[in-house]
Amino acid sequence: MPAKAAPTFYVIHGDDDLQIEETVAQMRDRMSEQPNADLNISEFDGTSTEAGVVLSAATSFPFMSDKRLVIVKDLLTWITRRGSGNTGKRAVEMLLEALPTLPEWTRLVFVERQKLPDTNKVLQLAEKHENGKVISCLSPRDSTGWIIKRAQDRYGATIEPRAAAALASVVGPDLRRADNELLKRAV
Repeated sequence: MPAKAAPTFYVIHGDDDLQIEETVAQMRDRMSEQPNADLNISEFDGTSTEAGVVLSAATSFPFMSDKRLVIVKDLLTWITRRGSGNTGKRAVEMLLEALPTLPEWTRLVFVERQKLPDTNKVLQLAEKHENGKVISCLSPRDSTGWIIKRAQDRYGATIEPRAAAALASVVGPDLRRADNELLKRAV
């Protein structure tokens, strides 16, 4: 039985900026193992880039490599916002038509810094299509538990539950700040 092909398009969404950034950084790191990686990574701001431009970059042949990574931030939120009108609808239709047929060398990554509604058509496609993948990055409900786990997993450190709870009460939902405090403690 042949191995399952890697997804060609990803939707990374949620309110956990730290997890989103780490997920995208891992993808970049894997791409960096490819020859001429810098020439085959493109990044776009979806609020100022048309879907056609993103798709053009995604379907371009990689330069002296076998993969191309295209990262686009906030495009799905932008084209489905209230007021996007027919332009947004056409962009969604264009993506729905093109994404299933992306070349195997493409890794098109949609990064959305908020949780997309379950009704988002591109999200639905990524969930159902064999070439799509959804990565949800939602803030944990239990910051104290997250801090304890992060200290152990990331820094090989142990933090007492009371200390983790105290840190959680100081940093609130800001996981990046909590991580910075854990880093200081680990050094």
